[in-house]
Amino acid sequence: MDLSTDSHNLDIQAYIVHLIGFIIFFYVLLCLCIVLGPKAFKDKPHNVIFFTAHPDDECMFFIPTILHFLQQGNVVYLSCFSSGNFYGLAEVRRKELQKSCKVLGIDKENLQILNESHFPDDPATYWDVKEVSDVMLEAVNRTQADMIVTFDSGGVSGHRNHISLYNAARNLVETNRLNKDIKVLILETTSIFRKYLFGLDLPLSYLTADFIMVSSVLNYLTGWRAMLKHWTQMEWFRWLYLTFSRYMFVNTLQQISKHSSKPNIQLRATKSSENYEELEWVKTDYPERTYDEKSHNICKLYKHV
Repeated sequence: MDLSTDSHNLDIQAYIVHLIGFIIFFYVLLCLCIVLGPKAFKDKPHNVIFFTAHPDDECMFFIPTILHFLQQGNVVYLSCFSSGNFYGLAEVRRKELQKSCKVLGIDKENLQILNESHFPDDPATYWDVKEVSDVMLEAVNRTQADMIVTFDSGGVSGHRNHISLYNAARNLVETNRLNKDIKVLILETTSIFRKYLFGLDLPLSYLTADFIMVSSVLNYLTGWRAMLKHWTQMEWFRWLYLTFSRYMFVNTLQQISKHSSKPNIQLRATKSSENYEELEWVKTDYPERTYDEKSHNICKLYKHV
């Protein structure tokens, strides 16, 4: 009787070991497919520019993509639209970002940190689309970038500064202000559940993304080292984020084209003047705002009957 029980326990243990082995094999195989396959984005643009909103965005959201492009031999630029002065730490955070970029391998000369009063570090503020897109275009022309990487319409965390960068990038595409050969990639915002699945989100990410970047163990640790340079931001919940967030391990990106960048909404005129026509966002993630079609700007919704 005891021998039978022991044999049964051994069978269960062997099954568990085989199951774990299969899962590990599956993930290794999937990672190889991603690294060697077309979704790893093997096309090599000469210059890639990342547009972020705050110091530490490059670490918290874009590590897999930044390191992928650097290791593929591309020139990487980073343009950060604010100095992170929400708590009055602008100068400290500027230095932290410089140290972070050094860890990542981004040349000091390729880092731009804006400190404009009209781009405040404020989660409640949308930046002016025209002003942001003008700065973006100047940076693209100056660096001769042939690829732009920034946030999507969800901004990963819903931060309005992040979303403003997407609105501006979309504006550049829609208004034909970019050279047609310049690719614009946006970082996919996922559900809160997927956001904290770490590597377990990899299979679904691979199936749904246009492009996918996966960090090696070394790159993941590099991301940690870079984020630790932002020491003023390392509150308790950031340690949990670094441990469990998929964005430290995998980035999924979509490409904006003029066709795909159109808002998936219905528009109707609400008010007109000789300078512009306001249009209500009838179907949108931001029902309290409107879309100004001619300036491609976000503005306050005027109530109407």
